[in-house]
Formats: sequence, structure tokens, C-alpha cells
Amino acid sequence: MKIVPGKKVFCSYAFTGQNPREVEARMAAIVKVLEQAGARVYCNLYDERTDGFTNPEDYLDLALDELTGYDYVLAVKVPGISVGQVAEMTVARRLSIPIIFAERADGAGDSYLPRLAQEVFAWSDQDDLLAKIRQLV
Repeated sequence: MKIVPGKKVFCSYAFTGQNPREVEARMAAIVKVLEQAGARVYCNLYDERTDGFTNPEDYLDLALDELTGYDYVLAVKVPGISVGQVAEMTVARRLSIPIIFAERADGAGDSYLPRLAQEVFAWSDQDDLLAKIRQLV
């Protein structure tokens, strides 16, 4: 699957229980790669509407509302289960939005989520993840 320049990509990722600095650095690099390739990217880390959010439900409600206008979902999976990410992928599937599932290799096989995706790949570190995303654009 190729991400067409000009199309909109919704980034789905786990935050709760993760190292915030690692997540922020990873997502900043992903957004940069996608935008440099001409994609229009949504990542709630950069959405001012989240300022002041304190409940995970607030983030989830906004994400699910936002998701409806996107052409692709890029789900970046780390070990463990993110309830928000499961919800985003389920809604994307219901809306027939293609899902690209990037699963960190050390957590591969810990869920059924890859079966919801049209494109699946494993990544070992951030450099590997970014290289594989570059192949999609």
C-alpha cells in the first residue's frame, strides 16, 4: 500500500503507560516523514484542542470525531494493549479507512489488531520504523 501525497493520515499510537519523551520523539519523527512526502497528518500531540484534557475519554472522543475525515490510519503499536488504539482501529475499519499497522517486533502477536489492517509490518527501533514508513510514501 502506498500513501498518496495530499491524502490525510491519522496517527494512532499508545501514550498511557509509555515513556512520554519516547512517544513524543517517535511521533514527531513520523509526522515529519509523512509531511515531507506530501501527506496531511493528524496527530493529537499537536492538536491545541487537547490543551487542558485530563481524562483519556476526552482524547478518545476527539480522536474518533477527527478520524472520520481521514484517508488512512497509521497505527504505531508497542507491546501491550491501548484501549484508545483498539477503538480507533475498530472505527477506522467500520468506516472502511485503510489501516497501516506498524508493530514493534518485541510485541508482535500479542493481539488480533494486525488482522484489522490492510498493511502490516514489524519494526525493531525508530530508525527501522521510519525507513519502513518512507517506503509507503
